[in-house]
Amino acid sequence: MQRLFKLLAAATLALATFAFAQITTAADRYVATNGTGNGLSGWANATNNLQGAIDAIDSGTVWVSNGVYQTGGVTNYPTGANCFLTNRIAIWKAITVRSANNDPINTVIKGEWNPVTTNGPAAVRCVYMTNGSSLIGFTLTNGAGLTTNEVPVGIQRWDLSGGGVFSQSYLTTISNCIITGNSSAGDGGGAYNGRFFNCAVIGNRAYGGAGFVQGDADCVLSNCVVVGNWAKKYAGGARIATLYNCSLISNSSDGAGGAVEACNLYNCVLFGNRSAARGGAVNAYYGGIYKNCTIVSNYSATGGGGVDNNSGVQGIAKYVNCIIYFNTSGATYSNWYSIGQVDNFTNSCIAPATTNVGSVGNITADPMFIDKDTGNYRLSSSSPCINAGYYESWMATGLDLDNRIRLRYGKVDMGAYEFIRSGTIYGFH
Repeated sequence: MQRLFKLLAAATLALATFAFAQITTAADRYVATNGTGNGLSGWANATNNLQGAIDAIDSGTVWVSNGVYQTGGVTNYPTGANCFLTNRIAIWKAITVRSANNDPINTVIKGEWNPVTTNGPAAVRCVYMTNGSSLIGFTLTNGAGLTTNEVPVGIQRWDLSGGGVFSQSYLTTISNCIITGNSSAGDGGGAYNGRFFNCAVIGNRAYGGAGFVQGDADCVLSNCVVVGNWAKKYAGGARIATLYNCSLISNSSDGAGGAVEACNLYNCVLFGNRSAARGGAVNAYYGGIYKNCTIVSNYSATGGGGVDNNSGVQGIAKYVNCIIYFNTSGATYSNWYSIGQVDNFTNSCIAPATTNVGSVGNITADPMFIDKDTGNYRLSSSSPCINAGYYESWMATGLDLDNRIRLRYGKVDMGAYEFIRSGTIYGFH
């Protein structure tokens, strides 16, 4: 738990202090909760109408001052799709909306959701985004799709999904945001589609699938912390996405895949996730690629406590340089399960040993983390995972989850973290 708090604190601090140059253009607009102007020519003339500022420009940036933006809203987005859900704001052009000081803690877009009963048709999503648009430095909270907590009947998926943010496709950018406390009756309690960079994603709920994000094949999460999200059907964290350098912690699903389903993962750590069905952390029913991941201390009521593929030839999962250990299951498959033994393990630390076709270079010994009881899953100096990984060309300049060089001491290690000898100064992710 201490490790979890440290991760969240570090993520929040990084979001709040990330520096950038404030480059403006004549087309830019300025918004403040106490603004009385028309939004032109700087903060002295700021408007209090955030949606109006978005509507007023076709390019450039809308700069938003600290405050809670929780009034107003627009419907029928995407246009022509017969949508009824209200969005607190709709970024319907290829523009950027960003907090003035890149301060997500104090710049909040708040939707409308009652987690005890339901808002039904009165629900309000936080943000709708069109292709080419960007959202930088906000907290998105209390957003919802239509009929949250109800059975969705005859409603468009656009209205059901993405309580925090709904993107028309993956061609949107959501950066340095905190996405927390949102819900949907469909898929993606926190988000539907998009590309997410340096975001903290906490405590979102989906009564369909994907507690945080439901994407498509090009949906991306990079350097994100995904904590405490829940889905009723599958994938407590993310579904149909590619994740780089992410931490997925304490997510859960009443179905399969406590953390992810149908995803590709690189340099990620997954621990403390739970599922009522298969795959405490990973449901690999549709296959997937998992490289340099640490998948530990997860639980599933049935199937693999860490990773599970119950599909046979539906999808073949490939694990390279992964540590899959210390997971538990209500069934007999503590760490991994692969029906028909179709999945491929290469230079990974797993137990029990695998005889799957094409699996080579694996070990079954205790990975010997620094302190797994406190969630420190870096390798101790005695770990058999040191210098035991499979080298790939990207590693020559690649980084691990701690943002340290991947190729160190001549060979690469298994897992998300490269071992570093004592006395070296480095930062934690």
